[in-house]
Amino acid sequence: MNRAIGVLGCGQIAAQHLDAYRSGGLRVVALCDPDEDAVNSKRTEFFPDATTYIDVEEFLNHPDMEVVDIATHVDVRPDLVERVLRSGRHVLSQKPFVEDLARGRELCSLARKLGLRLAVNQNARFAPHFLLARSLVAQGVLGNVQLVEMSVHWDHSWVRGKPFEAMPHLILFDFGIHWFDMARCLFGHSPARNVTAWARSLPGQPIAPPMLAHAVIEFSQGLASLGFHAWTRFGAQDRTTIIGDRATLVLEGVDYQSQRATIYGEYGARPIAVTGRWFPDAFLACMCHFLEAIDSGKVSDLEADENLNSLQLCFAAVASSQRGSAVQPQEIDVLTAD
Repeated sequence: MNRAIGVLGCGQIAAQHLDAYRSGGLRVVALCDPDEDAVNSKRTEFFPDATTYIDVEEFLNHPDMEVVDIATHVDVRPDLVERVLRSGRHVLSQKPFVEDLARGRELCSLARKLGLRLAVNQNARFAPHFLLARSLVAQGVLGNVQLVEMSVHWDHSWVRGKPFEAMPHLILFDFGIHWFDMARCLFGHSPARNVTAWARSLPGQPIAPPMLAHAVIEFSQGLASLGFHAWTRFGAQDRTTIIGDRATLVLEGVDYQSQRATIYGEYGARPIAVTGRWFPDAFLACMCHFLEAIDSGKVSDLEADENLNSLQLCFAAVASSQRGSAVQPQEIDVLTAD
């Protein structure tokens, strides 16, 4: 747990990572970003003793660094993952991992060949409310899960003028991967039969990518429904309903940061305390979980090769929204362009 960490990419999300690592007493020894102001400001705010770099090769020559958190955009991330692995460091990659499953498999194979660990920062799995849901499902408290409904209504227009706005599948892919991944988790990581999805632009919306999207995933034992309204100016909310044959769990809040939980069964309704917040608690939990897996040699909940199955659901959803018909995930290996 005392391994030396480097952070590659010091943009907006990196602040959440660094805040989490600082609060957890982790050891960040190096920061790298081509924007010198960004990397220096992160060092000053979070880890004043860290060494800063604007060149990746110089960063990879840092003598003490053992684990690298790659928090760049997805278009440049796969090549950086390969470079870091070849330098002999374990990698925790920001999500979404890759845009091509074949490339993802290559990176997973490379990590195994080099005896290194490669994981994906699928931090929703460790958000307090989703961690509770995963635990209750794993314990069989809800029985056999039959329906998962997740609706996220928020304002994502903060990406205006940022590189994210250039992503045509911003909601279903870059943002939605959290919820596709959770759907798989809640259905026991079973393969999906098909995915049907829609993506629409809203009248007058302030950014280019479609801000209204919906996806339905068919599993052998039930359905998952994911609804996204990314320009909710009034009454923002985040709600998840998980219905099993023994009980129903409802998670809800005005956003995905702070949630309350209620379980319904033959005994009536019972509230369950949810402590903590997605940011920064889930980021700290992800890194700690990864470090523990490295130290113990055990399989983590964040293995990159397993994450490819969640990405495939995203790819299938994007393909379905383009084709206007259901798609079998196993047919889709690449995030398709419009």
